[in-house]
Amino acid sequence: PLTEVIFQYKGTIDKYVGDMIVAFWNDPIDDSEHASNAVKTALMMQQKIKELAPVFSQQGLHDIGIRIGINTGSMHVGDMGSKYRKAYTVLGDAVNLGSRLEGVNKIYGTKILVSEATRDMCSDVIFRFVDCIYVKGKDKPTNIYEPLYLLSEKTADLDAELKEYQKAKELYDADNWQACEEVFAKLVEKYPDVKLYAIYLKRVAQYKVEPPAKDWDRGQRLTAK
Repeated sequence: PLTEVIFQYKGTIDKYVGDMIVAFWNDPIDDSEHASNAVKTALMMQQKIKELAPVFSQQGLHDIGIRIGINTGSMHVGDMGSKYRKAYTVLGDAVNLGSRLEGVNKIYGTKILVSEATRDMCSDVIFRFVDCIYVKGKDKPTNIYEPLYLLSEKTADLDAELKEYQKAKELYDADNWQACEEVFAKLVEKYPDVKLYAIYLKRVAQYKVEPPAKDWDRGQRLTAK
């Protein structure tokens, strides 16, 4: 079922590795909407998992969850290998970042994370800024985002939550720890299932006691892949 969703949005299956599906877009057929299609695929895959839950339950199986990481950039695409065995696949730094983001979901309690490069190419998807991070193996920080829903699915309640979070984010960027803590406390109370708000609330409480350096780049260093 998940492979069907990938094909529906013009994705190319690279390989299956254990319980992981590796896919890419914009090759072998050009797709000007490749970033948007990749993100829509991720959202629809999460929806498909919800639809499959009753089926698993009827068979006495456990529910499952999936994490997805997406990045957009230049990479090597084509037949890789030797005369003994070849595979049509993708290689490169841009591929590695997508893989890293999949794992970073575990830290923030998210299900889908995308890079800023991907976010910037999607005008029909609503995103929530997650954090500025140093992923393992990188020497420069990168902004990461969580796609929440399609622009066409926007509701007043969802918009209100994002505006409240944006207010907290602006206070965070201004190093206004006291006011920021108050807004995040309200967010945690109102949306207890969103782990991201709890992470920021804890972080801001620490910054009140030990403020970061004036010239910090806001990057959080992660040790996990």
